[in-house]
Amino acid sequence: MIARDDRLRRGWEVERTRTTGRSVSNRRMVLFTRPNDLGHTRFGVAAGKRLGNAVRRNRAKRLMREALRHCAPDVAPGHDVFVIARGGLRADDTLADVQQDMRYLLRRAGLNTPTPAPQPAPASPPSTAAGTPTDAPPRPAGS
Repeated sequence: MIARDDRLRRGWEVERTRTTGRSVSNRRMVLFTRPNDLGHTRFGVAAGKRLGNAVRRNRAKRLMREALRHCAPDVAPGHDVFVIARGGLRADDTLADVQQDMRYLLRRAGLNTPTPAPQPAPASPPSTAAGTPTDAPPRPAGS
């Protein structure tokens, strides 16, 4: 679940993001974004009646919220992000499909700041049990 402070809660916040923000879209959703002065990013989702009945709209919103939750750590702070489901968001779409599209839209909007990949731990020499030799071949002399 997205924390309360990280949500667009007021109608005027959503409207301001939609009217004065930048938009990017694909066949599944439209993403509106606008800078804010809060230092953290807030999210909102919606699905209009054109998408279908309440079951379809609620499923679409759940998928978008979950995709945003997974993408949130990679989003640059200090923005309002509002996403609207489109007719291309079908009932058989998986979370992976919606996440892929969400990452694409965030990247196009310039908000995606990928976290650096974890660095592999430095290789440590194999341990020996009570002074028994390891199975490693001997090192050549002079190296």
